[in-house]
Amino acid sequence: MRASEAEDANEVDIATSYIEVEYLSSFATRLQATSLQVQRLEDRLEVLIEDQTKRLQRVEQQRPGILSLPSTRSKWQAETQANLALLRRMHGRLERVREVRDGMLPSGPLIEHLAKQKLRAQDPELVDSWEQARQARRVHEQHLLLQDRAKKRVANAQGAESGRVHSISLQRST
Repeated sequence: MRASEAEDANEVDIATSYIEVEYLSSFATRLQATSLQVQRLEDRLEVLIEDQTKRLQRVEQQRPGILSLPSTRSKWQAETQANLALLRRMHGRLERVREVRDGMLPSGPLIEHLAKQKLRAQDPELVDSWEQARQARRVHEQHLLLQDRAKKRVANAQGAESGRVHSISLQRST
């Protein structure tokens, strides 16, 4: 019986370890890809913000003079406001990208959460197999823990029983 339990335990370990290695490898790949994507977005947004800041400075330097027509002034103001709005939007996007990079959830880093979502979307069978293997391992570990507890109870009961027999025999001999 113990041999079959050990064999079952080995089968569970082999199956779960194979799935776990495959899952962790795939997850690491997705995590790296997500991290690189976030880094590229951040870098690109920083460059775009620099370019937009320079563009805004050029527009502000071309401010119409006092003698210019009101339509020229309103056109310049509209262009300045449009450039400012675009710059604010870019800063907002950069902030959101940094939140993804540095953000935390109760379950861990936000970027890991996104990588797990990507993995689930791209390979749902692997994720389901991994979750089932983890559940099987937890059930198996719980089963082993319960068996150990039962063995300890039996051993304690036998020890207590032998202690009672020993104390009874001592009481009779006195």
